[in-house]
Amino acid sequence: MTTAGNQSSERGHALLVVTLISVLALTLWLVTWGSTGSLVRAEGYADRMADRDAGPLRAVAAGVDLLRTGLPPAVPYSCIYQPGGTAAPCTLTFREGDDEDTWHVDAELATTEEQASLPETPATFAD
Repeated sequence: MTTAGNQSSERGHALLVVTLISVLALTLWLVTWGSTGSLVRAEGYADRMADRDAGPLRAVAAGVDLLRTGLPPAVPYSCIYQPGGTAAPCTLTFREGDDEDTWHVDAELATTEEQASLPETPATFAD
């Protein structure tokens, strides 16, 4: 037989066990929630960086292709390249290198002043 004092002691142990399990479950949930949030933020940051870099990378590739058609009309020569899609316009700058056959193609995101003052990228550099 159980006595009244013994029964309340068992109830206290059960309450303690349920409380500990609840606290552990909530702690696990919070840790999972926090790491998932960091992962989502990091992935969003990586996507934004890839979008930002996509424009200048495409612009440099287009600049190299443009150099294959001929030489720029002036040295250095700058123009605006529109990569298309969601990428922002870029300023392409062509500079001569140390050798006569070496060229440097630089691309960076265009400012509003550059967009207003520089010409669009020509189809070719052929005369």
